[in-house]
Amino acid sequence: MARPVAEAFTRYALSEHSHDAPPGTSGTNSDGHGTSAGAPADPPSLDRHGFKCAFAALTGVKPSRAHWDALPKDSHGRLCQAAFADAASRVLSDRDAADATRQVFRAFDVRCAGFIARQDAHAVFSAAAPAVSARVVDEVFDELDLDRDGRVSFTDFATMMRVRV
Repeated sequence: MARPVAEAFTRYALSEHSHDAPPGTSGTNSDGHGTSAGAPADPPSLDRHGFKCAFAALTGVKPSRAHWDALPKDSHGRLCQAAFADAASRVLSDRDAADATRQVFRAFDVRCAGFIARQDAHAVFSAAAPAVSARVVDEVFDELDLDRDGRVSFTDFATMMRVRV
């Protein structure tokens, strides 16, 4: 995950030089003041627009203004690479957890009906964990069936996975 985060950051980061001046020549640093070759430069950072572009390119999610406002910024109001990596990693890890939950749900939804029926749960447990008794499968099913409609929807399943994990 670190490489894609670094690549997205680098693609949209403001560098020590203006976009018009080639590296190693006079340009403008990130606070708008002139620099000369060899002068210390601010590290690369993202302004609000750069953050929005890099974050959306990496995660597929357009960040909100509140998301930007909540992030730590440098004295110039720009985001460093570590803060960007932290923000992006949180979204990507949440997505990974949701994808894992969806994969487990699909394994139980043996008829591809969009829900888990009691008989699906029994079939999966008998194939994958035959030592688990039918009574335990029924108890687990009843606990997952939050709205008591005889079906475990993905919403029911995901809710219980978040509560249990």
